[in-house]
Amino acid sequence: MKPRILVICPDIVEPSGGVKQIYRQVDVLNSLGYKALVIHQNYGFKPQWFEFETPVEYHYDSCQS
Repeated sequence: MKPRILVICPDIVEPSGGVKQIYRQVDVLNSLGYKALVIHQNYGFKPQWFEFETPVEYHYDSCQS
């Protein structure tokens, strides 16, 4: 069984290549069969400057799982 991977991502509103790369890395991990998620601090936060289907959870939600 592969581990669940939680990748913490800052809640940055402005476009940032680092944020987009975090999302891409999580997508790659998922394509390799891992259960990977992006974790944001603030509930409901989503980058608005690019489209994605990457699984996202929030700090409080991931602590409850």
